[in-house]
Amino acid sequence: MKDKVKVELIPANFFRRYPCHVCGGATDMAATLAEVRSGPHEGFRVCERCIATRDFDAKMQAHAARLEEQAQELRGLMGQLDVPTFEEFQAAETAYRSDVREQQGLTAPRSENRRP
Repeated sequence: MKDKVKVELIPANFFRRYPCHVCGGATDMAATLAEVRSGPHEGFRVCERCIATRDFDAKMQAHAARLEEQAQELRGLMGQLDVPTFEEFQAAETAYRSDVREQQGLTAPRSENRRP
């Protein structure tokens, strides 16, 4: 028989959505997380919906099947991606930020927009 993996309730560091390793979903920005604290499965997390339904094995099986499908899709993309360069990304980012600043009426340098 396999050893049990102890999931503990711990306080969340931040109010944000954390990924659930059981179903592949996420928590609902709760103040408490259900997480494995140590050992080979440290960081394994269970969302509150999975805790409520308690159908862990079926949800993990479905999640694993989705991950296997995604892995096949990723392998199928190998050698086929045509991605812009980092310099092109940076230029687009700068242009976008400039457009947003202009739309917000912040065309002067940041230091000039600050209130005294």
